[in-house]
Amino acid sequence: MIDANRMEWTEAQSVGPLTPLYIKLLHRDPKTGFYTRLIRARKGWTDHRLAHHPCYEEFYTLGGKMAYNFGDIDEGTYCFRPAGVKHGHFIAETDIDWIIRSDGELTNWYTTDEWVKWGGHAENYEHHHAPVISTLPVRSRSRGEWSGDGM
Repeated sequence: MIDANRMEWTEAQSVGPLTPLYIKLLHRDPKTGFYTRLIRARKGWTDHRLAHHPCYEEFYTLGGKMAYNFGDIDEGTYCFRPAGVKHGHFIAETDIDWIIRSDGELTNWYTTDEWVKWGGHAENYEHHHAPVISTLPVRSRSRGEWSGDGM
């Protein structure tokens, strides 16, 4: 057992000139890289880049609020993101804390100046039946309309 209240927040490594995130590493399996950690973003933290990882990422929001283009994140929000799924543009509207698990080393691979070319003529169906291409993000209906930010 670990008393996370007695642990110090450590500045997480980041790529680029972004304000830091802070972590408390609760568990890491030395063989698989599986880990559980607490993450904190301070109010105003932002990252405009799209990231994806070689492993899954699972989180639960303990408190706070963050604007996220694919569905705003607030207390009680749960997310499971499979390996390789692009995600991003984040803006912390308050300090926000998560508990996060991953099945390996979570390396952030970033995409900037992103673009997507996809479309076509609906030959035998109405537009509202159009498929969702697997590489496009899908915003949760429960989080409202998406401005298209991040794509």
